[in-house]
Amino acid sequence: MSTPSNTSSIVRRIRIPLLTVFAILTLGAMLRSARDVREFGGVDLRARVVGALRLFRGQSPYVGWDKPSPPELTDPHGIAEISTCSYPPSLLLVYRIGADMDYRRVRYGWAAAEWSAMLATLLLLVAAESSEHKRLLLTAIGCLFFICGDFWRLHVERGQYYIFIALLWAIAWFRIRKRGANDILVGVTIGVAAALRPASLLVILPMAILQLRKAALGMVLGATAVLGASLAFGVGRWAEFAKLVRFFDAQSAGVVEYRTQVPT
Repeated sequence: MSTPSNTSSIVRRIRIPLLTVFAILTLGAMLRSARDVREFGGVDLRARVVGALRLFRGQSPYVGWDKPSPPELTDPHGIAEISTCSYPPSLLLVYRIGADMDYRRVRYGWAAAEWSAMLATLLLLVAAESSEHKRLLLTAIGCLFFICGDFWRLHVERGQYYIFIALLWAIAWFRIRKRGANDILVGVTIGVAAALRPASLLVILPMAILQLRKAALGMVLGATAVLGASLAFGVGRWAEFAKLVRFFDAQSAGVVEYRTQVPT
């Protein structure tokens, strides 16, 4: 029967070889991503970048895409009658960063940001654990099941944003492990995540039940700051976004045909 001291000794012996293997696998995944980014255009990224540019130039990210527009305000992967930008104005604020650059530069820059966020997320989760064998286990899971997985490959190839939500949650978790859950910065981080991905709002319920008042206040502040910034473009943009979401829901249910004009 192994003892904690024996387990620690084994972990110390295998840690360097395993970390070397994980580093090689990660490098291979990064090279594969670089090839994907070079060969494919990033259909989801293009829609969000165009949507962000339209939002900041006073045009709707959700309707009117069938009207003649400059190349930088056109999504070549989409269908003219239907906006492919089904993302809230709060998220488009993030995609506005660097959107005025040549799209190829945006493509490479976003891929680099995704990889940086992935590595930072894994590092935070590992650093939050005090046990060496748990750290090694988390590193193995992150490398083998995420970094080397098809999900992550598609995430980078399409130009997705979910890893940034995961990074915000990892920051919150690291803070929880070090300072406790009832911390205003934990709430602020989760609030920003909720503003970008509204499903995160559900965490307000356990906060209320557990009476985590500081965290709940921080969450309200974080979400309000991001949502308030998006409201600078008008409540109408959120109304258009909600209308587009209802349209896609009806399309999925077979109520409307795919090429039906989005209601304006």
